[in-house]
Amino acid sequence: MIWDDRCSDEGWYDIMAHAFKSGVNYYDNAECYIGGKSEEIVGRAIQKGIQEKVWSREDLVISTKIHIGTKTGPNDQGLSRKHIVEGLKASLKRLQSSVTALMTSPPLKKQSVR
Repeated sequence: MIWDDRCSDEGWYDIMAHAFKSGVNYYDNAECYIGGKSEEIVGRAIQKGIQEKVWSREDLVISTKIHIGTKTGPNDQGLSRKHIVEGLKASLKRLQSSVTALMTSPPLKKQSVR
């Protein structure tokens, strides 16, 4: 959803609220978008929308992607079981959510899930 941090939290909330009121309920993220900050911004926007009764959490479909990671260690990137499990937990924490509708990884020619 967010590749850089040129827009404030309030700006992203306004964009999401306008999109939601126009019929959009799917918001995509990735752990690598601005080092995980995208998920944090979207998480705060989701919570604000819930507090202001613009949407409920059940109204939204939130996805995220795992692969590149936010750190450079051997278990902090890629598709190792450790990174998938810990990366998803970290993404959910940043999104302030207990669930995500979809977690994906970009297609890779020579790497499989271990």
